[in-house]
Amino acid sequence: MPTLDYLKNSLQRAISRAGNMRRLAEERGMDYSTINRFNSGRNDLANMPVKTLIKLFPELTIYCFDEDDPHRQAPPPSVADADIIAEISDLIHQLPPREKLKLLTMVAATYGSQTGK
Repeated sequence: MPTLDYLKNSLQRAISRAGNMRRLAEERGMDYSTINRFNSGRNDLANMPVKTLIKLFPELTIYCFDEDDPHRQAPPPSVADADIIAEISDLIHQLPPREKLKLLTMVAATYGSQTGK
């Protein structure tokens, strides 16, 4: 939902939860006329001062960047082929010669015909 539509809906919800615009104004320590002007459309919500927005919605939290949002999950880091090869190489070097041969046979049987091209 676009931000301005969300703010309009949120203002209407806040008015409804408080019971009316006068009660909302009292609860938030604001002038009734300020809420009324934004609710009626006489004042454009896009021009609402940040100070008024914070007063009207005290639970509001703004994140200007995705990485600032603690609820947003960061994508898992990509693993480069070089990292994978290094891990596999470390594992292989720990195997005795006979196990290395078994592993090579198994990998060749499973992936030998795949060229990746």
